Amino acid sequence: MVDNSDYIPANAIRFGEAFERLFDAIGPNAAELRAELNRLIEAEADYDDTINRWNIARAEVDSFFRNELRFEALNAYQRDPYTGAPLQIPAKDWENPAIVQGEDLAFPPIYFLETEFDSWLKKAKGDTKKNGRHKPPRPM
Repeated sequence: MVDNSDYIPANAIRFGEAFERLFDAIGPNAAELRAELNRLIEAEADYDDTINRWNIARAEVDSFFRNELRFEALNAYQRDPYTGAPLQIPAKDWENPAIVQGEDLAFPPIYFLETEFDSWLKKAKGDTKKNGRHKPPRPM
């Protein structure tokens, strides 16, 4: 397997980690859903209802995240595999829904500069608290 750790700068976080941080910050009952799902899996109990609620919550957060990226409220990057230079991912690349919410299947991997992400996350979390829910998708 290729070691792609060189593709993520020291001051950056991977797409998957960023998604999980966002999910925990604004996801409806993220911590409770995660704990309940883990408990049911450990107990080998039926978790279909919980996994459905988990998937719905993650899809909502993913839609919000992709809209923020699509409308350039936050920048995502990849390193050029030949030069190592950071390349900003074009906004149009976020128009399609995720194959799996929170997963980054791209190579080189997608990342965010940690300071940019943290600043944006505070704002996103504040908007959620102030408005009760995260912003609906913006019209095209």
